[in-house]
Amino acid sequence: MLRPSALLIVMSIVSIVFGVILLFFSAFLALNGIAVGGLFASSSTMLALEIFSLAGGPLFLLCGVFGVKAKKLKACFIMALVIIIAQASNLILAYGYGDYIFIGIIIVFTILYIYGIKQTKQMGEMNMSKWIELFNEITNTHEYCKPNPPATIEQISKVEKTLGNKLPADLKELLLCMNGDDWLIFSTEQIIETNIEVRKMDFYMPLDCLLFFGGNGCGDYYGYPITREMGVRHDNVFIWSHESDDRMWRANDLEDIIRKYYNSDI
Repeated sequence: MLRPSALLIVMSIVSIVFGVILLFFSAFLALNGIAVGGLFASSSTMLALEIFSLAGGPLFLLCGVFGVKAKKLKACFIMALVIIIAQASNLILAYGYGDYIFIGIIIVFTILYIYGIKQTKQMGEMNMSKWIELFNEITNTHEYCKPNPPATIEQISKVEKTLGNKLPADLKELLLCMNGDDWLIFSTEQIIETNIEVRKMDFYMPLDCLLFFGGNGCGDYYGYPITREMGVRHDNVFIWSHESDDRMWRANDLEDIIRKYYNSDI
């Protein structure tokens, strides 16, 4: 089965090839004083497509090679599809091969796009299975870790609406697998209660710079750095100490903090 990242790489290469062809084709037309017509065949449109494809193609290629989250991958598919269809229509209309080939190309790449979106959805399901496997491993060695039943979409939406922050994809996926573990990870209700409580405290420096999702059982909380403008800034996890009011980096992401915590590495 062709992975979404591999499909995006293929579409990116096609986009780059079309971009190079358009570049030489428009140069040939300009040098020979040939005028072309058509929906996408004006000289200004061709130039815009060349710049867009030659800049966007490599970007999509890098996204496919190094991998991106499913949500961003969808956006890459949409942009790559639009570029390819516009490029193909430009070449076809300019050469005068007719609408049938143009329609055929649209159909082919639309099918590829639908396939890619379907695979990104499966990627999300695979990511959820990652959390299930991780906590199956943890509960085998830590009996006190007891994952709760999965949270609902409505519960997660309530957290985001109440706190005014979108939850990171990893945390959403984890909550959809288990609504807290009664030890490290908070439930959706606890996330709301904890964040509202600490944001009201006036004897510490403001704590609305962190979105807390867990705790160490000693009054210290783990959270993501946030801003009002950007929301969650990145996947790094920080700990807030209730004794010293320090905010210190602890892990690269959610999986990293979970493994470190249950392996007693922090």
